[in-house]
Amino acid sequence: MLKYWQPITSKEASFDFHGLVAPVFTPLYEDGEINYDVIPKYAKYLVMQNVTGILVGGTTGEFASLNMKERNALLDAWLEIT
Repeated sequence: MLKYWQPITSKEASFDFHGLVAPVFTPLYEDGEINYDVIPKYAKYLVMQNVTGILVGGTTGEFASLNMKERNALLDAWLEIT
């Protein structure tokens, strides 16, 4: 598993954003567990809509309620399909 939340330099943080970068929601079951099966379908939909990038855990609020293990697993799930 990749390690996240490590400090990076300003040079490493430079990105070439272009097109539409969409904040994505975290699909959850009613009990609050992450529904990983939705992520590939959601990603396919975003590609069909010409979205060129995503922001995982950005603006939809549920990311703050996830523990570190869940956050890393969520990011890994998105990275697996890129």
